[in-house]
Amino acid sequence: MKNKFYCLVAFSVLIVAHIFLLLKSSLYITPELIFPVWVTSNAKVFVSEIQSVYPPSLFYIVSLLYRYSNNLFFSVNVIQLLFILTIDGLLFNYLVRKFNFKLAILGLAFYIPWQVYFRGNYLWFDLATIPFVLLSFLFFEKYLDHYEINQLASSSAFLALGLLFKNTVLWIYILYFVWLSSLAITKSVKLRSYIKTLIILLIPLVTAIGINFLTVLEKTTFEFAFYWNFLIQNIIYPRMPTLQRSIESNYALPMVIILSIIIISCLVIEKYSKLKNDQKLFIYSFSFVSLANIYPRWSDFHVQPFLVFLTIAVIYAISLLDKLTKFHKKTLTLIGFVILTLTVLIFVKRISAERTNINVNRIDYISEYAPTTLTSLIKGKDIFVEDFSLYNGVSTNQDIDASGGQTFKLAITSPDKFFKFTSAQETFNFVSKKNPQLIIIPMQVQEREISGINLTSFEKLIKDKYRLQANVAGVYFIYNRETN
Repeated sequence: MKNKFYCLVAFSVLIVAHIFLLLKSSLYITPELIFPVWVTSNAKVFVSEIQSVYPPSLFYIVSLLYRYSNNLFFSVNVIQLLFILTIDGLLFNYLVRKFNFKLAILGLAFYIPWQVYFRGNYLWFDLATIPFVLLSFLFFEKYLDHYEINQLASSSAFLALGLLFKNTVLWIYILYFVWLSSLAITKSVKLRSYIKTLIILLIPLVTAIGINFLTVLEKTTFEFAFYWNFLIQNIIYPRMPTLQRSIESNYALPMVIILSIIIISCLVIEKYSKLKNDQKLFIYSFSFVSLANIYPRWSDFHVQPFLVFLTIAVIYAISLLDKLTKFHKKTLTLIGFVILTLTVLIFVKRISAERTNINVNRIDYISEYAPTTLTSLIKGKDIFVEDFSLYNGVSTNQDIDASGGQTFKLAITSPDKFFKFTSAQETFNFVSKKNPQLIIIPMQVQEREISGINLTSFEKLIKDKYRLQANVAGVYFIYNRETN
């Protein structure tokens, strides 16, 4: 009973410390979240290009709380904190069950500073996927112990829930497929049993993909949903040259450190652990595949899922320290000292930067991108937002010969040109058919509409049938349909 009490107290102290660090670090509330939540919460029908590419679950959850609380700042922070505390609880519970209370405390103490460092105070899709990915990991690990089919089904089901927030979890489905195929070969599994496991793996996946697609289709057309939710999301966008793929220079050293830690941890596990080879390989493979979440675009917060599995690998390695030879202990102590020193210097530099930023005037994105003065304008309206070009370049007015295969060729060879040449036509077709009451365009498109030079079919439609009513932060321009 005492042990449980101490465990609860220690866990509570770490949670309070985590919340304290988050409160002291910069709060990242960005227009990419605030603006669509504001529109979603007030519009009758809201269709957006970006919200058709990304799964909408996160926006719906924040919007739901916002409708009841009428406080967007509160809604964003509560949802963010719920995700973070859920991750802390799941990770701590796993480490306690797998190892012991002391190692669980050590694991959470290792995880929390790194979580905060990699923009942990930011509610975005990556953070929302982690609880489901972690639960999926736990059940698949159990599946590798006894090959019970219900464990595989639970693993796939939780991962499918993660897919409702971001499609990068598809990397883990690929990993699971590789594992099931490998086990079928090494364990001489019958073809019928192998097909059965694949079906169990794929049913939740197909269901989640279907839900995401139908959510977009319900408000749009099949052509629009297919173009944005399937073609752009999975084939075009990941290969667009406008995406930043290289690691930012100020994150180069932290990335070298955490990659060094995971490699050393895996080497220790490989050398000294008595786990079955399948279990060891699963820890390695899952940890490194979780890094694929960074793809297709580098951003520091994309590292968040990896940090959870880095922590698990580190605690596995620490649990084996007593088994190390003297030479390996000395070597590891020296390496650990270097890594710890560099880590402390990195954290001290971040703390200094955070203290400096306290006195910097920050933009109030909530008042800027969710203006209450314009709520009546969008309330109960059918709204379309052309927003993909805000971050990925505007479309161009150029005809291409789709029947001659030029579209297919561009999709394969030049995703950037494919988007620029086809997106405006897809948008025009949708808007012409649905005839929304309001169209919202970004500043880049608005500048082209004003110039009136070489306009796309979509831009001509706005110029002919819609009139500018207002703007949001000088970034989004709201056009109202003219009535005859």
